[in-house]
Amino acid sequence: MSYTLIAPLRYGEIRLTSYGLYSSAITSEMKIAVAAVLTLASAVLTSASRLSVSGHQLVGEGIALSADASEGQVANDEDKQPGEESAALDIARAFKVDATRPDMIRAGIKIFDFSENEYTITPRQDGKENSVSYRSSDEASKKTGFNFGISGGYAGFTAGFSMKTSSLNKSKKEYTRIDHTIVARRSVVTNEALNPHEYLLPEVKDFLLNHSPQAILDQIGPFYVAQFTLGCKFSMSVVGEVTSSEQARKFEAEVKLRYMKFVDVSVGGGRDKTSSESCTDYTTSYATAGGDSNIWLSKTKTANVMLDEWKDSITADNARPFDHKLKFIWKLLEHDDMDRAKALEVETYITAQWEAEASRASAEESLLVPATWNKSKKVEGNVILRQPTEESGNYQVRSKNETACRLVKGFQEDGGGMWGLDQLRCDDSSPCLKYGGNSYVGRLTIPKGLKVTSYADWDMKEPMNIYDAIESIETGDFWNRNNNYRAKGFKFEVLPGYTCGVTEKCV
Repeated sequence: MSYTLIAPLRYGEIRLTSYGLYSSAITSEMKIAVAAVLTLASAVLTSASRLSVSGHQLVGEGIALSADASEGQVANDEDKQPGEESAALDIARAFKVDATRPDMIRAGIKIFDFSENEYTITPRQDGKENSVSYRSSDEASKKTGFNFGISGGYAGFTAGFSMKTSSLNKSKKEYTRIDHTIVARRSVVTNEALNPHEYLLPEVKDFLLNHSPQAILDQIGPFYVAQFTLGCKFSMSVVGEVTSSEQARKFEAEVKLRYMKFVDVSVGGGRDKTSSESCTDYTTSYATAGGDSNIWLSKTKTANVMLDEWKDSITADNARPFDHKLKFIWKLLEHDDMDRAKALEVETYITAQWEAEASRASAEESLLVPATWNKSKKVEGNVILRQPTEESGNYQVRSKNETACRLVKGFQEDGGGMWGLDQLRCDDSSPCLKYGGNSYVGRLTIPKGLKVTSYADWDMKEPMNIYDAIESIETGDFWNRNNNYRAKGFKFEVLPGYTCGVTEKCV
């Protein structure tokens, strides 16, 4: 751990934090004192049985918070990552919503001055996988709020989800999003303080009591944490463009069943793809936290191999927090020795902001249009071949009713779809579509997705009429009494985008 001297503060003041030693007016005599402090601190950190967040100050990374600081003028060192000191010490930090993070939150400034008695680190050696799908940012936010333990504040994540999904859904179509996570856990960090507000840093307590709700939201954040897990986490988001609930269900099932295929695509740099199974255009992204992230840069290893190596790479130094259980920041004000009225004021302001952001996000998503599902549709229904409307003669049955896909196979079952009237026997096996040696077929019922061609000769080489059933159709009477130019056979085939096969194809 490194320490840095930063000035100025009040004359002669020295503060030791895990980020640095801050001093003003460093004299030669003080340099000796500084060296002694550094030596002592190094010894304590080396020999301590566990980490301590006692004495962590906000100077230099968060809150000037001096009495004469103007509203909202809070310093914030965005370049300083919480993980540089110890991931476990995030237990003393506030948290903000951040759409750029896989978990939708990021650790902010330290707000508590905890000793080792106020939090515990419990070993936990296990792992899990989870897959969640949703079709709107509002739905995603509800599930996320539930996972964070703050169901009532889920609206705070709606705008973030909308922004993140929009970055993947470049065509602005209706979508289904699947988030798949793989984690390996090593320990659980828990805030044990019964009254956390009693451990607020003086600067933070003053800020909560005396600054506006907007400044509190902007400078501190809306959450603090009750518990989180330390370990490593792989997060993959897949956004598929859909046209219906049916397509969404099929794509979601495909991702959940074959997620490693999508992991391979994602870590391999393939973002925009089309599924050959569900015929869905999709975009992927992934992120990792903890472990050795360089493992995922391999261009020769499979995702399964990289996953195993990554899980094995986790150490105490590279473990990172996830599975946070959050608490609202205004809960720290709901005490007689704080300010209950201010708590309500902060809650009202922040929740109103969230609701407004969620409303805007929902309005934007309402403008999304259905995607084009480039999947062949199976032809369903029957073809009915009927006699002319006059229905003369003595017949027991006057029509032939057959499944469309059976006719597409053809009489020879060679897939050619060819049928002569001698082969198109009616339901009682009689040749009811003939009158002696002549044609006596005059009407067709054709289901959607089928193309039917009639032929004027018995050898079926002279096309007569072509019917493309973009929608189910009933033909008029095409039988001709006055001459022999009559339909004597038919060819049945599927239109583009349709199939009679068991497996649906992409088109």
